Amino acid sequence: MADVQEQVAPDAERPQERPAAPATLPDYLLEPNAVLLDNCRWRHGQVPDYSKANASFLKGRTTVHAPGSLEDIVSNLVKNWEKEVSYKTHEEDFRTVDIENYQFSVNGGVKRGLTEMLVIGTYSALIGDQALFCSSKISFEESHKTFRRSMTEGYSWEVLEVWSGPPKVAFKWRHWGKMTGPLTCPLHNGLRMVAQPTNEVVSLTGVAFCTLSDKFQIQNLEVYFDQNEPMNSMVRVNNSPIGLPAKGKTAGGVDVELKPPGPQASPARKKAITRDESASSVTETRKPEPQRPLEKQFSSPYQQEGLWGSIRGWWGS
Repeated sequence: MADVQEQVAPDAERPQERPAAPATLPDYLLEPNAVLLDNCRWRHGQVPDYSKANASFLKGRTTVHAPGSLEDIVSNLVKNWEKEVSYKTHEEDFRTVDIENYQFSVNGGVKRGLTEMLVIGTYSALIGDQALFCSSKISFEESHKTFRRSMTEGYSWEVLEVWSGPPKVAFKWRHWGKMTGPLTCPLHNGLRMVAQPTNEVVSLTGVAFCTLSDKFQIQNLEVYFDQNEPMNSMVRVNNSPIGLPAKGKTAGGVDVELKPPGPQASPARKKAITRDESASSVTETRKPEPQRPLEKQFSSPYQQEGLWGSIRGWWGS
C-alpha cells in the first residue's frame, strides 16, 4: 500500500485541514485521489500514476477552492470518476457511479452506460466523430495513448464555478494541457493525421449537469462543450485553425499536408497525415450537427431530511 501512496498526488494538492463534514460522506468527495487506494483490478495491472497531471493542475489552475466547499466536493467527485472510468476494468469495482442507473452524454446526444464507456474510453465518448477525429476507428487503449503522448506534462481538469448543489449539480469546468508531443489519430476515410507539437497550452471550457443518488453516486452526467475544439486547438498553424487537407502522392502511400486558411504558413509547423494506398479520398466535409441550447436556469431541490438535508446545511446553501 505504501507503493500506491507514492504514485498519488503531491502533498501540495492534499488539504491539510477540513471543516467537520457529515460522517456519511464517502471519501471520494473529500479527496481527489481516493479511489487510487482501492484494492481492485486496474488497467495495465497497476495503479495509475497521476503525478504529472497533479503537478500540472497545481501549476496551471485558475481557481483555488476552500477545502470542504461545494466546489471542492464537486471537483473531487469528478476527478475520482475520471480515474475509475479511465483505469478500472470491472464495473463492480466502481464506487463513484450508480452502476444500474448510470448514463453519460455529450451535448444532448446518445446516452451511454458504463459497459459501453469501458469499451470505447472517455476520449472517444467525449469527442465523438469529428472532422479531425474518428472515434469509431480508434480503440480505448489507442485513444488514451494518443493524448498521453501529446500532453506529456499531463492533461489537467478543474471546476470553475458550481451553480447548484445535489441532487442535480450544475457546474462550469476547464480542461487544459501543454501540447509537447505529436498528435496522431485516424480520420473517417482511412487517413491518419499526424500533427506536430506546438508547445502551447490547449485549454477547453464547458458546463456539466450531474444527477446524484442519495448515496452520492453519479446517475446521469451530461456534458456540454464544443466537441471540435479539442482537435482544432491542437492542430493549428500560425495560431489559425487549419483548412481542409490537399492531396500529394508519395511512394508507398499518400502524404497530405494540412494548410492554414491564411497566406502565411510556417514551414516548421506544417502538419502531415498519411494513409494506406487503398484510401481513395482525403477527407469528408460534414455539416455540423445542431446542438441543444444550454439550460438557462437550473433547478436543484434539496430534500429536507436525511443525507441531503445534512449536506445542505454543511455546504451552507
